[in-house]
Amino acid sequence: MALESSYIVQWNLITFPTNLITTRSDKYFPRKIGKSAEKTLLKTQDDKVSTAPANTVRVRPQCKKTNNIKDSVCEVKLFKHLYSYNKNSSIILNPKNMNVHPSILKLGIKYANKIIVGSNSRCVAFLNAIKDLINDYTKPANVDFTRGLKNSIQESLSYLDTCRPSSANMFASTVHLEGRISTLPLTMTDDEVKRKLTNIIDDYIEEQILLADRAISNSINKKIMYQDTLVVYGFSSLIYSILLEAHKTGKNLKIIVVDGHPWLEGRELLRRLSKHGIDCSYMMMNALSFVMPQVIIDNLRNYVFFKIKYLIIYFSTGAAMVNKVLLGAHAILANGAVMARVGTSQIALTAKAFSVPVLVVCGAHKSCERVQTDSFVYNEIGDPDFLLENSLFCIRKRGIVNWKSKKSLSLLNITYDVTPANLVNAVITELAVLHGTSIPVILRLKPSEI
Repeated sequence: MALESSYIVQWNLITFPTNLITTRSDKYFPRKIGKSAEKTLLKTQDDKVSTAPANTVRVRPQCKKTNNIKDSVCEVKLFKHLYSYNKNSSIILNPKNMNVHPSILKLGIKYANKIIVGSNSRCVAFLNAIKDLINDYTKPANVDFTRGLKNSIQESLSYLDTCRPSSANMFASTVHLEGRISTLPLTMTDDEVKRKLTNIIDDYIEEQILLADRAISNSINKKIMYQDTLVVYGFSSLIYSILLEAHKTGKNLKIIVVDGHPWLEGRELLRRLSKHGIDCSYMMMNALSFVMPQVIIDNLRNYVFFKIKYLIIYFSTGAAMVNKVLLGAHAILANGAVMARVGTSQIALTAKAFSVPVLVVCGAHKSCERVQTDSFVYNEIGDPDFLLENSLFCIRKRGIVNWKSKKSLSLLNITYDVTPANLVNAVITELAVLHGTSIPVILRLKPSEI
């Protein structure tokens, strides 16, 4: 962490009897300054301190070194290309954003304050705000309606990117909408174009998000057996609807909700599932290996030893053997990797070590052409102070609260991680149950063809 130094010149106004102090100009200024320049500088300084008392003598300016600690100097160098986080919500007052629609402005503030978090929720809210923009849009003079509308949508998306980086499905929906705008005939009136685009957005939300989630829920419920024990991580609206639908069919599931800092989204999933009477357990990520059965064994001796050890844990804690791991996704990359909430790759790696199948549920609209093998090239950097909220370490170590004043300490809060395709057994979409290597097939299909 580098500290940017600045020097603040302060005049110390000290009152002394004037007959006790003799002032010499060469004492306060370098000798290389000429007399004319010295007189000009003294005159300027006399004008600046015009309110000083008559018996006040100006003492030589003192330079005090101060450390201006900013958010930018607390950046981790390895992730410096990713920092776009702006904690100050006054971005709405930026004159550059005065042309943005009010619905987009409100949505950006909700993004920045983490009021709307999930990728599907963000996409639906974005499309609804675009509908308001289209309905209130007025064509500028000497500009084509569709071209001006495209520019307005791009300005809105750029503003939202400054509040929080756009999700993969938001980008996909924007590309789809702009493609449909380009195909509209020029003979249509402005009102007809608005009605047509509004219907296109409604159809996209209904088909690509709502109906797709319903199809995924029906597909994966065929693979969930009676009295299965499932591990889920964090909160996913799609996984919540899947578990709720399975519970309504009477499958009597046992759900183990695994959570991790700093988001702690599993608490919301636990609250919703418990409200419907679903048998749930809650634990942090570091306790996951204690509830996983070990199927891969080196020899019979290790097998017998593990069975005895596992039976002791089973009868003493009431633990159950995990049958499947269900994970949500932020995006499915072209190389089959899964980009999801940070900690997802650790869950998949633990399940792989215990030979527990990992199923990722994700709509086809979240697939993107980007290729990543790590979390360093592209990610989202969150507020580092968010790491200290609800943290036991912060309670025990009070000194970390003032971490910005420590030169050797920088906090990093990344939002997503990348899970390799070899850690995922299947990706369940509304099209089919696919392996990670089959993801490029989805990329060739347009939303109108799905």
